[in-house]
Amino acid sequence: MKGPGLGFRFDYVDGVGRDGRGNTDIIVRAVHEISEGREVCLSYFPVNWVYKERQKRLGGGFGFVCECDRCLVEREWKDEEEEEGSDEGMDVEVEMEEEDFPHAYFFVKFVCDVEGCGGTLAPLPPSMEGVVSDVMECNVCGRLKKDEDCNGDGDMVDDE
Repeated sequence: MKGPGLGFRFDYVDGVGRDGRGNTDIIVRAVHEISEGREVCLSYFPVNWVYKERQKRLGGGFGFVCECDRCLVEREWKDEEEEEGSDEGMDVEVEMEEEDFPHAYFFVKFVCDVEGCGGTLAPLPPSMEGVVSDVMECNVCGRLKKDEDCNGDGDMVDDE
């Protein structure tokens, strides 16, 4: 990724996972193929935060109201669904019909299921021979998960 005008836009269903080790290096791994010219989105916060908490932090710390696709959908939900907490709220989101929450597939496949984590899973880099890995790594807790099952039942590599 190089060239004039290269930049990141922030969104709450990001297409990439970034390392959160607190240093000045930025490591970005795409969770899917990115075609030339396509916008690359990063989330300000863990993607399992509920709408009200995200908006509160953005308004207080960054001075704006987010209107990304996900926030526009969740803004219409009832307050009681949003107030169930970040971990419980994530379960509600995953169980919703796709028409109510079009990003449900992303949450099942690319959000770490370790309790209290909420990190983004991204594929490990290809081998030196160019072989694509079937293992994804969480950008928060570092857990590894095989990408052979997209219904949320993929094996955590550490648990085998």
